[in-house]
Amino acid sequence: MKSPDDLFQLIKSMTKSEKRYFKLFAQQQNPEGEFNYLKLFNAIDEQDTYDKDVLAASLHEVTNIKHLASDKNYLYHLIIKSLKNYYLSSSKEAEVDDLINCARVLYKKGLYEQSNKILSKSLALSEKYELYSSILKIAKLQIDLVVHMSSTSEELQSGFAKAKARAKDALSKLNNLNEYHELYTSFLELIRVEGEVLEKDSDNPALNSIVFSSYIKDEEKALSAEAKRLFYFINGAYHHITGDLPTAYQYELKGMEQIETRFDLFQQDYAMYSAQLANLCETCLWRKEYPLFTTYLQKLKDVPARYPMEESRVFYRYYDLLVRSLVQRGEYKQVIDLVGIIDNGFRQYEYNIHKSREISIKYYLAYACFGGGDLKKAMNWINKLLIDKTDFRSDFISFARILSCIIYFEQGDYLSTESVFRATHYFSKKNKRKSKTESLFLNFFRKVYKLDDPVKRRPVFIQYKKEMELLIENPVEKSLLEYFDLLSWIESKISGKSFAEIVRDKVK
Repeated sequence: MKSPDDLFQLIKSMTKSEKRYFKLFAQQQNPEGEFNYLKLFNAIDEQDTYDKDVLAASLHEVTNIKHLASDKNYLYHLIIKSLKNYYLSSSKEAEVDDLINCARVLYKKGLYEQSNKILSKSLALSEKYELYSSILKIAKLQIDLVVHMSSTSEELQSGFAKAKARAKDALSKLNNLNEYHELYTSFLELIRVEGEVLEKDSDNPALNSIVFSSYIKDEEKALSAEAKRLFYFINGAYHHITGDLPTAYQYELKGMEQIETRFDLFQQDYAMYSAQLANLCETCLWRKEYPLFTTYLQKLKDVPARYPMEESRVFYRYYDLLVRSLVQRGEYKQVIDLVGIIDNGFRQYEYNIHKSREISIKYYLAYACFGGGDLKKAMNWINKLLIDKTDFRSDFISFARILSCIIYFEQGDYLSTESVFRATHYFSKKNKRKSKTESLFLNFFRKVYKLDDPVKRRPVFIQYKKEMELLIENPVEKSLLEYFDLLSWIESKISGKSFAEIVRDKVK
């Protein structure tokens, strides 16, 4: 039995068209039933937060409170059934499974020719849409049909051979696709935890086991369109996080073009398409190719969505990239103007936004507040990040701590600066993957925050700038300036200009 919260969340996740379809569906299922499940559905849908007592009071005339739990359970499964029917036509896998079931029923009734016709249709769809699991089911039923439909031993042998060859090929491609999915999930886990900037050819066994796999080195190993998409995705993301942006762009472009040319195959998953566009936007942003970035960002915004999950992914990918692009160009006020929209989106898609994306957006909102001169709000966003004990995106958490040191330093709060620095230093010592940029900052900051005379601070800043300029000759270390532009901050302390002025001058 589902909990009331599950039912409430399910109803609240439904779109207007899904709700409209359910109401028609429920009436057809039980037009003269003892209990009107639509009244229960509407009563829950009207609530902003779930309240069992209010719900029971509103339904006291149509149901016994003792039956309410079982009525909710029945309603939950009725909604699931209606959603399955609602999306049946848009799911090729569901359509094929329905055909296979029809063919199986006709086979059991002894109508072998009719069963075979439907099975042939399901096979054509399965091959077109690369539904290898369905092809295995079809091959099994075809073997049963061959036994009854063959009039000679030659027909029997030929039928068996074709069905077995088809099953063997499908199983090979299914196993091949599974290899790519395992590499993809391992890669995704790695970057969700450690972040999206990693040293190329570093001593990282988890990364090396993925990118040096023959499946990722050799495109010919990908035996299906989906396997090839994962090949492009992993290669594109790997070259991006290791600083080889031109190569990353080429792989990401191939991935997008493959989806667009085979949209009949991939259109069932718009979240996949938005992910590919987001990767292209990301690479263009890091390469400072703003016109191209804007083109892909608009395409991302226009990606259609049928499910709340797809809507949520377009939302957070679009606004994450938009905020970062504005931060990169020093347009901090425009970011702050978006806070209301982003907050509403967080509430609307509360259950669909992954923690790693939430961390990214909140970090860049803190960055924008800092750049816009509102240090208090910047610290509020930083605290929201640091109070949430998560091991996702250690890269953002590291820079959130660096930014907190800088904020308290800018406020002239010596005691708080010292306390935050010690916490940051302690966190850094535990971080096995800390960057040279992080270590250099901590060594510099230990010296500068103790000096209360701007004249004495200046040579420390100048020395730090020289060391940073040498360090960012390494492409990976340079890419870390995307998290926070330390060079612009140093320049602002040396020149006396505001941080925002320095950033905007660089862009010009």
